[in-house]
Amino acid sequence: MALLAINGGEPIRTRPLREWPQYDQRDYEGLREVLESRDWGGYSPKVREFEERFAAYCGARFGISTPTGTSAIQLALRVLGVGPGDEVIVPAYTFIATASAVLLENAVPVFADVDSETSCLDVDSAKSLITERTKVILPVHLYGQPADMDRLLPLAREHGLSLLEDCAQAHGAEWRGQRVGSLGDMSAFSLMTGKNLAAGEAGIVLTDDEALAERARRLENQGRDLKRDFNAYLELGYNLRMSAFAAALLLPGMERLPAQLETRSRNAQFLAEGLRPFGLRHIRGDDRTTKHGYHIFELEYEEEAVGVSRETYLAAMIAEGIPMSTGYGYGLYRSPVFWDRKVRPKGCPLSCPFYSGQVDYTRDPERCPVTERLCHSRIVIRGRVLLEDQEELEDIIRGAEKVYENRAELQGVSALSKAGAKP
Repeated sequence: MALLAINGGEPIRTRPLREWPQYDQRDYEGLREVLESRDWGGYSPKVREFEERFAAYCGARFGISTPTGTSAIQLALRVLGVGPGDEVIVPAYTFIATASAVLLENAVPVFADVDSETSCLDVDSAKSLITERTKVILPVHLYGQPADMDRLLPLAREHGLSLLEDCAQAHGAEWRGQRVGSLGDMSAFSLMTGKNLAAGEAGIVLTDDEALAERARRLENQGRDLKRDFNAYLELGYNLRMSAFAAALLLPGMERLPAQLETRSRNAQFLAEGLRPFGLRHIRGDDRTTKHGYHIFELEYEEEAVGVSRETYLAAMIAEGIPMSTGYGYGLYRSPVFWDRKVRPKGCPLSCPFYSGQVDYTRDPERCPVTERLCHSRIVIRGRVLLEDQEELEDIIRGAEKVYENRAELQGVSALSKAGAKP
């Protein structure tokens, strides 16, 4: 048997993987066009072109671009009337921006557990947390897997709540043949460098509701009266216009996106089948998902089958040159910004005179047991890896096979480490 690289053997892979983001001559031409136009800001025709094309791609009527994905969520929350004293239900297992955007609007994020087979918001958990203070349910289509919209939409309607989709990781994903971003009252996308559609830093809000779109456009532009008097300010707004240079990158990116999604999906199935015998189970998601975005390829690590801790296993795989990592390391409620009184915001929202609820995030692990388990059992591969040729992806499978077949080496390392000795 081959000696594992972590113990001094030859690694399976030493070549770098394909870089991301991708670009071609169309990106150069678009950037040059904007540069020479000297119309670089958010009023550029390029920005409007992207907004209209992306909204149409997702099946929504209106698109309002922003400089970041976080500001897209924040803008949508404001448009939906979220403010001091309000609660927003968010999943505990996701990126912090989903919850921090709520805090930035002086509202209170309430953490719900997630479903073990999709990693998305658990509907029953969300339902149990609805109070008279709840204003919005904010599901995340995590890693490209849509949340259970068949149940979330009726739940929101039953309680008179708005539903805001966080689509930051799900460009092009579909639920029952309908693209995410067009299912709720509003949606928010991130378009930063690592996303499936990338522009460095950018975001966009989508909606079918003309009144919501009009207010979003007004708030994006310092609260201006955009219909009658450009110098009149109807309400306190932001400056959230997206750069024309970002739009120049996003337009050709949209042309590449459909083929990239097909490649990601095909290679995800290839990896899922190849890794299954070696203690790595692909999180396939929900059968009602007609297209997975595969921003991230997610695996359940079967520790009992391999016999070593996830951390030891990952160290061995990384030593073999295999690009794996943990998913989210802890539920959001464990972040100091929520529980540490020295760090978390003083006054609004948690001690706001408008807020009548009681928040104790230190108790959230008790109601989010699935989140706690996933934080210690999931392994992820960046979705851009799925754009590689399959002969390159075979190295990932070979690495998993090598580590699995030589796992006794790792069991020895783990035992010696616990005993305080060196292997």
